[in-house]
Amino acid sequence: MGVCDSTTNGNQEMNNPSQQNNLNNSGKYFSNETQANQDSPLLNNEVIVSETKSGIEENYIKEKMLGEGSFGQVWLVRHKTFGKEFALKIIEKGPYSNSKQIENEIAILKRLDHPCILKITEFKSTPNKYYLVTDYCKDGELFDLIKERDSFTEREASFILYQVLLAIRYCHKMRIVHRDIKPENILITGKEESSGLLYVKLIDFGTAKIFNESHKNKALVGSSYYIAPEVLRGNYDEACDLWSIGVIMYIMLVGTPPFNGEEDDDILNAVKIGHYDTTLPQYERLSPNAKDLISKLLKYQPNERITAEEALKHPWFNTEDILRINYLDEDLAIKVCCPIWKIINLITL
Repeated sequence: MGVCDSTTNGNQEMNNPSQQNNLNNSGKYFSNETQANQDSPLLNNEVIVSETKSGIEENYIKEKMLGEGSFGQVWLVRHKTFGKEFALKIIEKGPYSNSKQIENEIAILKRLDHPCILKITEFKSTPNKYYLVTDYCKDGELFDLIKERDSFTEREASFILYQVLLAIRYCHKMRIVHRDIKPENILITGKEESSGLLYVKLIDFGTAKIFNESHKNKALVGSSYYIAPEVLRGNYDEACDLWSIGVIMYIMLVGTPPFNGEEDDDILNAVKIGHYDTTLPQYERLSPNAKDLISKLLKYQPNERITAEEALKHPWFNTEDILRINYLDEDLAIKVCCPIWKIINLITL
């Protein structure tokens, strides 16, 4: 006993994970999908961002390099006309640059408009390079903050997770499943001056997919700590995103992954079993509402798992803090706001 059984029938217990935050990475990344979205239906909504016809580098001033990898660079840039800061990704095309994943991310992001999702404001494809202009989030990844801290208060965690759930509810309404939600893919965009609570955006839609409700996904895609058990079985739908959010919630509040192991195979075996430890002192100190939401997000059977819509209505989020960020909901913010990046995009076409 003391181990929460998220399966419908299982008696095996996994070993207790370390009580210290030993999350040095998100585990091994998996993808056996040969072509992103090859069988996906088209989105019905209009394309919000079109490919820029002029040269992107003509419209921006490079201020400093933010990062460099084998296949490209990321620059902090400033728009010459409006003075607004953005991030510019310049990615080399080539046999090893995973063009399909890059093109998939562009195809998904150019159709999305939500305050809790990283916006792509311009993009251009040339024979040798991809150019992507996105929001600039200077405060880094949630992952780095998790590594620095043993755990988060329920107030801090609920403020962040509510925004992630807003983003995922929007994606699922658009029939998009993210498939790789993890702290590295949640960027911190700022914080409230009075409370210090953090605002975030969801990023990295390279492995996202437009889903058809009548067909299950089969491709193995995700990161070992956060991957849902049904993904490992090769028969899943958008509910896999809620499992990943449940894992993040557990890590933020308890300070250790719910499904742990020395090697990736050990982690995946723990995920397949689907049990998580409820005997840790950090877990026992959680409020009943926090424990209840974790249990509903980590339901082993995806058809029994809480949806994003249902999770946003959970009593754990019934706080004054959450009421202050309801304006981030797409039903209000997107319909009444005209973001500056839309104006910039129209002018620079």
